[in-house]
Amino acid sequence: IKYVILELNPATVEAERKKGEEIIYGDASRDTILNHVKAEKAGAIVVTIPNGEVTKAIITTARRLNPSIYIIARVRFISDITELYRLGADEVIVDERESAIEIFKRTILKSNAFTQELEKELDASVKQMRLNLYDRYLEKPIIESEKNAISGNYSHFRPMMHMIHTADKNMPKSKNSIKKIVVGKNSYICGKRLSEVSIRGKYGVSVVAVRRAENTDAELTPDGDTFLYEGDTAIVVGEIGKIDEIRRLFDEVGN
Repeated sequence: IKYVILELNPATVEAERKKGEEIIYGDASRDTILNHVKAEKAGAIVVTIPNGEVTKAIITTARRLNPSIYIIARVRFISDITELYRLGADEVIVDERESAIEIFKRTILKSNAFTQELEKELDASVKQMRLNLYDRYLEKPIIESEKNAISGNYSHFRPMMHMIHTADKNMPKSKNSIKKIVVGKNSYICGKRLSEVSIRGKYGVSVVAVRRAENTDAELTPDGDTFLYEGDTAIVVGEIGKIDEIRRLFDEVGN
């Protein structure tokens, strides 16, 4: 495939040219630069810049210069997808979802729940999640009724939640385990950020997903700023003894 790379970092341009790459210094959002690389005759353009505003400018310019060009764009957050499609992108790859899927996959593979059979199920589940995400939710054009689903629906992760439940049944009880713990009313952890409680630091237990009480779907890869509220379910990975220790943080406390 014949290609040319546009790059704004002079050091990168110089280094890659020495390696024989077809690369030039230039801003891909500018007409003159895209005209210089004959974008009007190109079959496709791939936008990998992590800056959303610059990506939008490149898509707009490329689509105007070449209405038939196929545009693949990278975006950080799923909430930005609609705008990129509106501007003319044909495919959008979402950092937020890809990283969530990969991190969760690696968490399961590194746990003691791992078996060859689980690996096969995991690969199949990840494949299905990507199909659900890109073929269903991100299908172009996005209709109005799908916008809310894109921004807040995590149903494509349900197979992974089922896999956790299945794997836990056959896990050796003396080793790490994957458990679900519900946040009780007035419990110590209720209304707090994960960073405030420091479950991982104090107990060596990781919270790998949170299922909200008002939503049966899962929020993957929660971070230190994730709050836990009454009725939420935390999916945790760690030694059984340590998981039993942290249950008191989740237990309901009387008024």
